[in-house]
Amino acid sequence: MSHVFISYAREDQSFAKELADYLQSLGFHVWWDTELLGSDDFNDVIYAALTKARAAIVIWTKSAVKSHFVRDEARFALQHGKLIGTRTHDLDVGQIPFGFQGQHTEDVANRDKIVRALEKLGVERIAAKPVPDAVQPTGDQAAWARIQQLNDLDELFDFMAAYPQAQVRELAKARLRTVMAKSADIGASYSRKGKLSGLWSGLTFRVPHFLMTANSRWVAIGLALGYLISVPLLILLMGSLNFVLHLSPILNTLLSLSVTFLVALLAWRHFHRFVAQRLFIASSIIALTCCALAYMLVVLAYLSLASLTHIPEPDYEQWPVFLVPFLVGLPALSFVYALWRMWRAR
Repeated sequence: MSHVFISYAREDQSFAKELADYLQSLGFHVWWDTELLGSDDFNDVIYAALTKARAAIVIWTKSAVKSHFVRDEARFALQHGKLIGTRTHDLDVGQIPFGFQGQHTEDVANRDKIVRALEKLGVERIAAKPVPDAVQPTGDQAAWARIQQLNDLDELFDFMAAYPQAQVRELAKARLRTVMAKSADIGASYSRKGKLSGLWSGLTFRVPHFLMTANSRWVAIGLALGYLISVPLLILLMGSLNFVLHLSPILNTLLSLSVTFLVALLAWRHFHRFVAQRLFIASSIIALTCCALAYMLVVLAYLSLASLTHIPEPDYEQWPVFLVPFLVGLPALSFVYALWRMWRAR
């Protein structure tokens, strides 16, 4: 059983409620954050609900475009192919945040098209069982006794849809929140970490698959520092091994080039991860880092070749003649590719 997630700014709760009531009247199960308890871990529960949802409707308004939470939820939904963008009539398409303007956006009042978009994403309707005024004590309580200890979100959602007037509904809602919070296995990555925490996460190469916008640039800065520090340290380590093991110059050169190339390749993988999440500031930081690594690779390759073949080292006083086409060429191509990749992803 799938459900619909509604993302909205707090100031626009009335729009979300009207849309949620309408979709629920058609048999869709709708999740939005009005039922969160004060004791719930807000970020973990929302992350779990957004992960579980088959479709996520984002209501863009003048307040929503300024909300970090709405933009993060929209980015997550877009990345996972479940975004349905809507907007109020007073919001121009050009005011929608960068990265989402290329997505088709419906007027939030045009509910027929929203329903068709839900059906296109495969969201199923749930036919709630009619409940008489006097609920038989054996019906809902027997079902609750069967599922109350389960960690199955589908079972809990089905129970709440089938027994909307059950006496244990509040218990079911509390159980549902608990299970959703526990199901967010990487929910901690969704929480808003501080600058130092994000910086440390990047320095230690622990980059979650989904990053909050406000935290992403600090993770990218930490990554950049980690990459730029790791290459000299690794080369220094290999120099120490060469001193102990007496490696041949060719083998030592190949090891140095291989290490630098692998670090650069890992940096490009992180660059593409940031681009896929439409984190363009973080992407730019890592792109510049990749250019620096490419420069290191070219310099190391040339100096290694010069030491093996007795090619004269470059005359740095003549750098406009020699260094620009050779040493700057690969970093420049890397930067052009990075700009093209970010432009394609916008």
